[in-house]
Amino acid sequence: MRDPRAAPVLVVVLVTVVQSVAACANVTLPVVAPKIAQTLGIDASWVGLQVSLLFGMAVASATFAGGLSRRLGPARTAQFAALLCIVGMGLATLPDLGAMLAATLLCGAALGLINPGAAQVIVRFTPQRHRNLVFSIKQSGVPLGGVLVGLTAPAIAVAWGWQWSVLPAIAVALAVLLAMQWVHPLWDAQRERGAALFGTRSGGLGAVWREPALRWLAGAGFCFALIQRCVMTFLVSYLYLVAGY
Repeated sequence: MRDPRAAPVLVVVLVTVVQSVAACANVTLPVVAPKIAQTLGIDASWVGLQVSLLFGMAVASATFAGGLSRRLGPARTAQFAALLCIVGMGLATLPDLGAMLAATLLCGAALGLINPGAAQVIVRFTPQRHRNLVFSIKQSGVPLGGVLVGLTAPAIAVAWGWQWSVLPAIAVALAVLLAMQWVHPLWDAQRERGAALFGTRSGGLGAVWREPALRWLAGAGFCFALIQRCVMTFLVSYLYLVAGY
């Protein structure tokens, strides 16, 4: 009898939820930015700097995420990312710029660690003929995380204060911690304890730069992500502070 932890449907669901963890963590603060700005005595536009730092840290952590996933296993790496989100969101509740900076860096690091482990699991446990669909569903965890935060965080901020708006992100991260503990024995069975963190010369950024098709694809992805992030970062503040919603 096949191990249920290897079922393709379960794999798709879990990697999608893992993807939503980092999304929840990096969307929460922009969604309640006007309230945070009032507490800290700063302009809400500073959220642009916060998001820039978060994604800068995500880029840095992504450079060794593949090696870390091979060394720890995809389940343990997902747990580590979830733990970073929980600690980061906890720090974000402190009305202090230093704590907000630390929270931003931790959540950014978590965001960069998510994808390589998910790719390993998808390739290992799902049929090749459905691979494109599976990766697309997994990536839908980003907007799903945004929808969850968008539906809950503003209402929580208004009712109980913006510090409590981190609860949805923390709840999803805790769910991932528990789920990954269950699948860990199977998903991490092929981990390589001595794997190099930063890969080889033939992989990573070098491979993207050497292949023209990959360079164009990466550039296009960057532009789409930039537009998406600008809209998600400033839309709430604009509607609240300028449009009067």
